[in-house]
Amino acid sequence: MRINARVARPVVDMRSRIGRFEGKTPEQALNEVGGLFCPEVQEIRTVTGIECKDYRAVINPNNGKCLGVVSDGWTPMDCKVVSDSISRLAETLKRVPKITNAFCVGDGRLVGLEAQIGDGTSIIEGDDVVPVMKVWQGNGGNAPLNFQFAINRLVCTNGLRAPVAGLSAIFSCKHTKRIADRYDWNFDSILRNFASVEVDMLDAFRKFSLSKLDKAGAEAYFRKIAKARKDENEKADQTVASLFEVWNHPRQTMCGETVWRAFNAATEYLQYHGYRNEETMLMQNLSGKAADWKDQAFKFAVELAA
Repeated sequence: MRINARVARPVVDMRSRIGRFEGKTPEQALNEVGGLFCPEVQEIRTVTGIECKDYRAVINPNNGKCLGVVSDGWTPMDCKVVSDSISRLAETLKRVPKITNAFCVGDGRLVGLEAQIGDGTSIIEGDDVVPVMKVWQGNGGNAPLNFQFAINRLVCTNGLRAPVAGLSAIFSCKHTKRIADRYDWNFDSILRNFASVEVDMLDAFRKFSLSKLDKAGAEAYFRKIAKARKDENEKADQTVASLFEVWNHPRQTMCGETVWRAFNAATEYLQYHGYRNEETMLMQNLSGKAADWKDQAFKFAVELAA
């Protein structure tokens, strides 16, 4: 590995947001960031006044901004469904939701919430993980209504979307005329699978914490991640150098030389480092390449801990 390889820096330290929404209900948190509105669909006319029958403009009534242009069959969903979904899940599971993030980007083109659902579980002393539900919606034809179950590590807030056996890691409802029916079906699936997926992920993490991995083994693991990202030559060296910088941080050294340490170094790096801006980082971690790379990091860690 090149000793002088350039190290990527994090775009934002999301830990700085811990406590921002303390005591807020899901609806209050979403409203605070400007994400509580019902998109309006309006006809489009050209400059000559001719109606365009096949497409409609989606407007945020709170600020008058156009969020996108959609086909005639696109059906809006009140953004309150985002906060209502968090509340509904927590109430059904008899758990108290704790909002950990709320966002409204692009004048309302994408709004969402992340909430801790339940108490933390200790993997090693002083290192807890918590179950999290993420719900977000695109309001301009840019994204469906999505639900995702994840596990977050409290010490650094990097999260991993939890796979559900036989189903996608993300439950999505497209904005068709049947979106309400699809929503009910997806929500029932989430409720059926939440508890079992939580147990499976915690068992895997405990195995990671008990599986020894020295620095040479960590480098081999990091090389696999660089390959999954399609990094080659000097770029691969830079990625591995960046991963080792995170590996050497006290948040990771507390784990000892274990697979758990390497896995957390990888997920923290993949979540926060190397993005142009915060919005890009958010999108990539919800359902983009970063989320896929963290899935790969988990699979590689499972192989090491087997």
